Amino acid sequence: MKIAIIDKLRGLNMKVACNELVEQNIALVGYVIKEHFYATQLEYDDMFQCGCEGLLSAAKHFVKERGEFRNYAYSCIYYAILSMLRLCTRHPYPTISLQAQSLEDDDLRLEDTIQDLTVDVEGTCIYNNLVDTELKRLDKESRQVIALRLQGYSYQQIANKCGISKSGAAKKVYKFAEAIDYMPKKRTNS
Repeated sequence: MKIAIIDKLRGLNMKVACNELVEQNIALVGYVIKEHFYATQLEYDDMFQCGCEGLLSAAKHFVKERGEFRNYAYSCIYYAILSMLRLCTRHPYPTISLQAQSLEDDDLRLEDTIQDLTVDVEGTCIYNNLVDTELKRLDKESRQVIALRLQGYSYQQIANKCGISKSGAAKKVYKFAEAIDYMPKKRTNS
């Protein structure tokens, strides 16, 4: 049955054949997410949408000589989601300072508009002092690498700007992260 669908891909009804392949293999997207991406920072719906795009791409570009469609689609789905994850980690959401002024009122700070401050202020201050202390211990090049990484630059871009290797840039960032005992938080889907 799938051979007939694949044959349609090469004929005039490519769109219809792609839709049939996608409909028959849509559960594969959920399976790939469950197997490989269950503990990531992204929402399930975002990963599912990206996986569906990978599945559609697989349906459009599949050639019988490559083997079974399901195996090819699995790879396309996996790499589509993985690419999105990499993109999201390279360009994190911007950080907004609580000390920033409000757009509506120059005298009002963002900090003043928050109703419930349940932040451990003392712990945050201690942690910020630790970060400052560790930054002062770094050489100029390492501080520049950290600053560029915090601005959202990729390791390759940092390497090009600083004249060091990509792995050298990554090592400097990881060494700093270990020094301040930073562990990124991961969201769980519940």
